[in-house]
Amino acid sequence: DDYLPDYRAKMNSGGPNVLAGPVEMKSCVHRLLRMPILRRNVACQADISKRAQNRSQSGIGFGGGSKDDAGGRKSAGGRGGAGGRGGARDRSGRSGKVINDSEANGGTPLVPGMNRAARRAAERAIAEAEAATEKTAKAAGGGRGAVSALSGGAPLAASFEEMEATISSLELAEKKAIRARRAAGRGGPGGGGRVGGRGSSGGGRGAPRPVVQQTQKPREPTPLRYRIHDISVPEAEDLGKDDFTPNLALRQYLRDKLKCRKTANIPAEAITVVRKSFDARKKQLNWVYCVDVDTDALVEAGVRNTQRHPCLRPSPVGAEPSGRLEQLGSGRFARSPNAVSQRDPVVVVGSGPAGLFAALKMAEAGLPVTLLERGQPVEGRGRDIGALFARSQLNPDSNLAYGEGGAGTWSDGKLTTRIGRNDAPVRQVLHALCEFGAPESILVSGAPHLGTDRLVRILKAFRARLIALGVTIRWGTTIQGITVSGDAATGVTLTDGEHLAASRVVLATGHSARPLWQQLLDVGVSMVPKPFAMGFRIEHPQALIDKLQYGAAQAATVQRGKGRIPVADYRVAANVSEGLEIERHVFSFCMCPGGQVVPTSITPDELCVNGMSFSRRQSQWANAALVVGTDDSDWGHHTAQHGVMAGAQLQIDAERLAAQMGGGNLVCPVQRATDFMKGVESTGTLPSSSYRLGVRAAPLHKIYSADVTSALRQSLAKFDRTYPGFLSDQALLHGVETRTSCPVTIKRGKDFQSVSTRGLYPVGEGAGYAGGIISAAVDGLRAGQAIVEDLVGPSPDASRTPVVHDVAELMAAAT
Repeated sequence: DDYLPDYRAKMNSGGPNVLAGPVEMKSCVHRLLRMPILRRNVACQADISKRAQNRSQSGIGFGGGSKDDAGGRKSAGGRGGAGGRGGARDRSGRSGKVINDSEANGGTPLVPGMNRAARRAAERAIAEAEAATEKTAKAAGGGRGAVSALSGGAPLAASFEEMEATISSLELAEKKAIRARRAAGRGGPGGGGRVGGRGSSGGGRGAPRPVVQQTQKPREPTPLRYRIHDISVPEAEDLGKDDFTPNLALRQYLRDKLKCRKTANIPAEAITVVRKSFDARKKQLNWVYCVDVDTDALVEAGVRNTQRHPCLRPSPVGAEPSGRLEQLGSGRFARSPNAVSQRDPVVVVGSGPAGLFAALKMAEAGLPVTLLERGQPVEGRGRDIGALFARSQLNPDSNLAYGEGGAGTWSDGKLTTRIGRNDAPVRQVLHALCEFGAPESILVSGAPHLGTDRLVRILKAFRARLIALGVTIRWGTTIQGITVSGDAATGVTLTDGEHLAASRVVLATGHSARPLWQQLLDVGVSMVPKPFAMGFRIEHPQALIDKLQYGAAQAATVQRGKGRIPVADYRVAANVSEGLEIERHVFSFCMCPGGQVVPTSITPDELCVNGMSFSRRQSQWANAALVVGTDDSDWGHHTAQHGVMAGAQLQIDAERLAAQMGGGNLVCPVQRATDFMKGVESTGTLPSSSYRLGVRAAPLHKIYSADVTSALRQSLAKFDRTYPGFLSDQALLHGVETRTSCPVTIKRGKDFQSVSTRGLYPVGEGAGYAGGIISAAVDGLRAGQAIVEDLVGPSPDASRTPVVHDVAELMAAAT
């Protein structure tokens, strides 16, 4: 405002030396005044209204200043006025310290984090302004300094564009600064003081340095909700496994954990149960909760200083998806199909979790998708499995391995994952499952599972969604191989000779597609062997596992899934090396409490078993895979003949030997765990088994190599020390469990395409990139997203966590 009259006069005269009009100049000044650093400086430098005390400050360091009181080398403000390398504190000779004064007013930037280019640009502009100030001061001969220069002196060297560039540099530095440093000004109008630097005549000690006001770090905003972990409620006081509400017992123990006053009451509507898990360690049965609580309710209950309370953590923002089903298939990510409708469809091979989620993602983006499945939809597949159990009639194309949902449909339907239960993709998947008919408890349960009966209903809803999106599904369709032209996949060939052209091919075949793997090798697709695990499925009476985990008294309350506490499960693992060529890792896998052992063979002369459970887990048996990790030292003798497929051949050898020991017709060879330890075949009456096609005593200790067998024996002894009774005559080993994961990896790049064959996207467990329902679904979803970005372009929501994979992963539960 001080300079506006001079600008108006100069503009009226039409002179050439005007930097810029008053509006533009004011804009620059306002930009500077909006900077927090400058505001702090102004607060430290006495009252801003006393501009006459240091006229050069109003020049904002762009060359404004002369020899007398306006600034300059020997006047207030040091070099080039307050915007030079220093800043005057007062007019009595002592400049004092200011906070980032030189940076804020255009001098040498002092903010850590300001990049080198911005610093140099600012210094260069300021140096030119300083030089212009010297020249201008001589020409003006005194008076108002900067005002004189602007109104009639020599033209300023710093142009309006340079002023703008310098301001931009300052703004960039302000954004990048973590904290402002203090910098001492140089020079003052009185000179001569200890801190005055190059002063003019008059000298003197100068006035006392004014007190610098410390700027406080702004307080973080108070979260709306806080998360509290590890709230233990004794089992006897809780409402049981089927209750997920903020019940009275939970609220009481929450109050005790936060040390609220005894009369405090945290209302149920202020509490959201995030997780509920059952803790049976040391036979002290507790339900352990994780909850979110409204901040207002905590304050009302007497919780003070919530931001520093040791038990409180801010609730993660966005931990729960705002939408559920509408995020998957509702068109939120859909693009107009016009741009891609004339394109060859993307062919997805396999309807397991990976294939379903990949198809869903691409269909929502408007891409034409054709889904090929060797097996049948769950209705027809259920009839084929019923015929297998009742009459030992195996359909090689529709069984417990092939069909809608993949191998996971007839399993325990576990929804646990190593990805992280609180990660947004996993939460979205769980929400999507609920929309398709899964119970709301899977959102809260510490060990969520669906069971085969629920998975069948969910997959029907999933299929309906795909059809509504225009996906073509062909059941009972087996591919002979991938069509490759040059180094790119161009389609697939079916076993009946039909050729399907494809813009992209998604290979989501699961872990039993051995003939297809061989064909891929024949056409030059890059593959490598992958370590996997193999062993047996061990079965106990469920009542025994309940007793081992809970104790005799509490085990009686399980009531085969109808009681207050859940059916007991377990997880065991051990590393053993005694007498072995290499250290072996032995572990339980896919534990099915209240379940049954089932065959997953695809041909009668190869026997492989797995486990499954229904949602209530009411069976009288508990089973789990007990397997040993393998590597090339185990299948090396097959490498010369089978190459990459050597690991698959090791699986085939074990499965054929098991089928022979069972006597054919998919009868399962079994052995008591105690007899396996002794190396003798079981005799007499065997423990009851849940395997419905019949069992037969056999020397299972002869199926695997001596190293694998020894590792299993050592581990069983260790597990029995942890759970006395685990190794007993009631434990029955079933042979064999070999397909815990795929024995090969189809190599791919970060874009999910095969490194050797463009347009081929190997995904899921069958490609070696997943090991369960959730992980396979996520892998398929990400591959689908990569194809969408390749064919259509990046999604506007690409920076967000993919939403589409949610539903698929859950549906992938089938695998």
